[in-house]
Amino acid sequence: MIYAIALIKFPNLLSFHHEFNYELEDELLLLISKKLKDSMPPYTKLYRIDDQSFIFIAKDHQAAIELKQHLEVIQRRLQKPLFLGKHEFKITGTATIALNEHNESYERMFLNVQAAMEHPTTSHKNFHIVNYDHRLHTRNFTTQLVEGLDDALKNNEIFLVYQPKVLAKTNQIIGVEALIRWQHPVYGMLAPTIFLPILEANHKLFYLTDWIIEEVCRMLSQPVTEQFIPQQVAINIPGPYLTSPRLKETLLTMTALYNIPPVQIELEITETSFIREIDKAEDIVTMYRTLGFSVALDDFGTGVSSLAYLKRIPITTLKIDKAFINDVPTCEKDTLILQSMIQLAESLNVHLIIEGVEMNEQINYLLKNCENPIIQGYYYSKPLPLEALQIWHKQFHEQFVY
Repeated sequence: MIYAIALIKFPNLLSFHHEFNYELEDELLLLISKKLKDSMPPYTKLYRIDDQSFIFIAKDHQAAIELKQHLEVIQRRLQKPLFLGKHEFKITGTATIALNEHNESYERMFLNVQAAMEHPTTSHKNFHIVNYDHRLHTRNFTTQLVEGLDDALKNNEIFLVYQPKVLAKTNQIIGVEALIRWQHPVYGMLAPTIFLPILEANHKLFYLTDWIIEEVCRMLSQPVTEQFIPQQVAINIPGPYLTSPRLKETLLTMTALYNIPPVQIELEITETSFIREIDKAEDIVTMYRTLGFSVALDDFGTGVSSLAYLKRIPITTLKIDKAFINDVPTCEKDTLILQSMIQLAESLNVHLIIEGVEMNEQINYLLKNCENPIIQGYYYSKPLPLEALQIWHKQFHEQFVY
């Protein structure tokens, strides 16, 4: 469990980036890191998350209390100039800290400190410490995201990236997954785990999913040229939307408008999408299969998977979560669990996608122990905007096709 998170931003580090060479900039970052780490509470970790931001994570109740005191020590340290050779640096910054008083997730905690960081009342002069207050900070952050959704879509702040799915034995690219990103003008790059729950709680997720479906169909409708256009695109479908008549209407309208065969769209659903209404979900998935859409069960194994559900729901694809490949093949227990999942997928005669594959050892294991593994992970590519995906595809094609 995480007991506290503290986010520290140094806005004027970016100005140093333009004034000095990379070597001196790296030395400055190392010096700042040392100032942050010195006398850091036990059970606390420090991470650098971008060019000007660091984050403390306290994994103990006492460490969370001491972290607040540690920030005050850092404040005193950074009130004095830092020296590197003949260069003097005056560092300005802000620290926001949130205690986990309601057993919240890391994503929610990060949202809290980020909301406090970007709130209009937060000063970024000298070095200030701000304690997160849900009555003041979260409402403002949530309101800005919800009310700014339309403008974000119009201004291309919200956009799609695509991660390839590769048939490992032949290096054939069989499709991609569409993933949403939000480059916010104030808060920077927001993780989907931050903004999607906010939009869902404010009844905006259906609207955003409609936009994603249209964007995917528009992309697929581009004329076939030398540029790579995926054969199939997977779209994540929110749980409540799966059984909504609106989803069927949107899919049929957009595929007809852009003249897209339904087989080019795969609907990714999670177990929680159908677990409470198994009979209704069975009929819904069967309907989409009849219409020609593929249906994938995402994050398999992380919820309350049951062979009964898999037997009844006519999915086309089983996606194994990254958590089950991380320690393969070095961890015997994880390897055995993964092997049982592979055998299950093969016995059900469905496609098997393994997410989060990053290492050559994992690929070698899967090639030896899986009949036809489909890989989606950084081993091949991170999620990319369409133009970058097309460049990647050209390089990938040149590497593996002779």
